[in-house]
Amino acid sequence: MRTLASLALGLALLPATSALAGSHFLYTAPAYHFYPAEQTLYCDIVNVSSKPVNVTINTVDYATGSVVLTLGPTTIAPGAGQALGDPSSSSPSAYCKFTVDTATKNVRAGAFYDNGTAYTVAIPAQ
Repeated sequence: MRTLASLALGLALLPATSALAGSHFLYTAPAYHFYPAEQTLYCDIVNVSSKPVNVTINTVDYATGSVVLTLGPTTIAPGAGQALGDPSSSSPSAYCKFTVDTATKNVRAGAFYDNGTAYTVAIPAQ
């Protein structure tokens, strides 16, 4: 009976833990979005494959490595994209981390800095 209960619990948790099983990571180079002038940091990713992709997007603090903001996990349809923006000047976000459940060749990702008028910097993720 105990084995059956353990199996049932394991199967119940399977969808939650397998969403990004076999994960692959992409990172952008760091650049503070509040210096020398306040800007919004956008972490953008697009699925260039023919199958849905599960992704988690994080903005990360350069000094500590701590995650500041998170989006996901979420599923992105083929040809579609997703973005996470951090407009707060008090936020220490400095780079983007993308976690995907597919080969990194199936997505394109980057960090984009927007001063409210135009994108000022674009940094591809690797």
